[in-house]
Amino acid sequence: MPKDVFDALRADANQAQHGGGRLFRNYVAQYMALPKGNFQLSVVEIELTRNVYAWVGQSAALFERPGGMQQVFLPYLGDRGQPGTSSNARAVHTYWLRF
Repeated sequence: MPKDVFDALRADANQAQHGGGRLFRNYVAQYMALPKGNFQLSVVEIELTRNVYAWVGQSAALFERPGGMQQVFLPYLGDRGQPGTSSNARAVHTYWLRF
């Protein structure tokens, strides 16, 4: 998702009296229509180093969740045959929210 969308969700979670990781994860799961369940959320911030193709749009309603959050799909970001590597981007920050 774009950084401004991510920052807005995180700010909303942090302003709540019971905010923090669990509430932030629930916001993301709700609006990005992630499946329900007890799983972890990996957050990876990337910086593009070259121009790439991207599709920008609203997340669809799935898994009994409303969706409706702006998302970015980068279909050709990774290098072919080398999972987890990209000549087009670099990882800036990565962390996990555990529940």
